[in-house]
Amino acid sequence: MDDLDKAENYLNSLATENQRELDFITLQRVNLKWYIDNEYLGTAKELGDLENIALKVQEYSGLARTVYFRLTGERISNDRLIPRERVSEEESPQYAESEDLTLYPNPVTSMVNMEFDGSGGTYELRIYDVIGQEIVMEQFSGRFEKAFDLSNHNEGLYLVKITDADSKEEIVMRKFIKIK
Repeated sequence: MDDLDKAENYLNSLATENQRELDFITLQRVNLKWYIDNEYLGTAKELGDLENIALKVQEYSGLARTVYFRLTGERISNDRLIPRERVSEEESPQYAESEDLTLYPNPVTSMVNMEFDGSGGTYELRIYDVIGQEIVMEQFSGRFEKAFDLSNHNEGLYLVKITDADSKEEIVMRKFIKIK
């Protein structure tokens, strides 16, 4: 059984007690289908579910917007869709190619490795669990390489966010899944 099968089995094993948990599972199932097959475009029901999740005010809204955009090429903004061809350069933040985060392996079982090539300035790297709790915060300048031990953390979705320490502008955000 490979890591993608383990991730799918994990999602299938989750029981939902409320709408927020159901939204998480729905979002991750669609995301995993795309991760397995980068040509996957989603069903009409899945796209509708993603749009509904994206329009809510909750921790999964941004991720739902990202997955929806990746599948359809349309951005969800408040209560309307913006077709890809209408998204201007100003609306999509552009960062220098050197400012990119490498994260591996994904899914992770215990140690997650991160590398970031920042061009000058001071940055903050934060890791959040699925409920939005910050579990790691590191401040650094320039190049950053580090392995983080997540063996004592729960299975689930985690977000890594790098921001400019001075302006608090988001530079890059990545997600990864922690499995046993």
